[in-house]
Amino acid sequence: MIVWLRRLTVERAASGIVFALLFAMACRVSIDPDMWWHLALGQRSLDTGEFVYVDAYSHTYDGVIHKNHSGLGQLLLTASWLLAGHFGLTLYVALLATAGMYFLHRASVGSIYMRGFVLIFGAACAAAFWSPRPHMFTFVFSALLVLLLLDLKHRRRDRLWLLPPLLWLWANLHGGYIVAYLFIGAFVLGEWLNAVTGLGQATVGAGSLRKLLLLTAFSFALLPFHPLGFGVFAAPLETLSIHGLRNFIQEWGAPDLRQPITWGFLILLGMLPVAFWSGRRRLDVTEWLLVGGTLASALFAAR
Repeated sequence: MIVWLRRLTVERAASGIVFALLFAMACRVSIDPDMWWHLALGQRSLDTGEFVYVDAYSHTYDGVIHKNHSGLGQLLLTASWLLAGHFGLTLYVALLATAGMYFLHRASVGSIYMRGFVLIFGAACAAAFWSPRPHMFTFVFSALLVLLLLDLKHRRRDRLWLLPPLLWLWANLHGGYIVAYLFIGAFVLGEWLNAVTGLGQATVGAGSLRKLLLLTAFSFALLPFHPLGFGVFAAPLETLSIHGLRNFIQEWGAPDLRQPITWGFLILLGMLPVAFWSGRRRLDVTEWLLVGGTLASALFAAR
């Protein structure tokens, strides 16, 4: 304990306070109605071992075949409930939310105070959708993927071997795994354009890009090792094609910027041009694609 206290600095203490605040923000009893549906599906899968079955939970879809693309995520959610009830679900959300913010913290640069400031406002945006559902794994793995890509670009840390198991696990936990391929596609395109145009101070070499593409293709080939088989490829598209998704489900619609819940997002939005103007270097094509793509997605759907 004494050795640990001697190593404690003001910066480390500030970082600890930030993550304690983030964890506290994520600790709350969920009022998300989808939670019970996911728990029912998780319990059913636990009892029967089936992930494809006739829907018996909705009178509008009674008798329709349901293909559960988030089976493993629901099993982990159900295990949290069975082990510790509401406390287990609260811990489930808090740990995953804090892990996602930790990966974003590791991916960022600058002083601990500015990074902590941005993380707190980022959490104010994301916390609206932190709830006991499998989509929390997409939040965590998206942040981890960003860390892996930016580590490769800016710090020359090659941990690309993690991609195949990461993407396979992600696909079994939640159908939002498709986000990974959009991120990787934007990253590869941006780095290629950086090389062609001569832009960018930290450009990934051609060998690393080839390795990234090969491991991504290998991960894509692993995806059918899933309870849905080759149906895992269609699952995200089937979800997005549901009629009325954006019209009747708030989180799938565009954010209502008049609501207090979006004010953290507005603050971050206002900080973007300030960051661009005051930064020591200008963004390259890769960073513009990642920032512009995620911003467009955030304006298209609040989730």
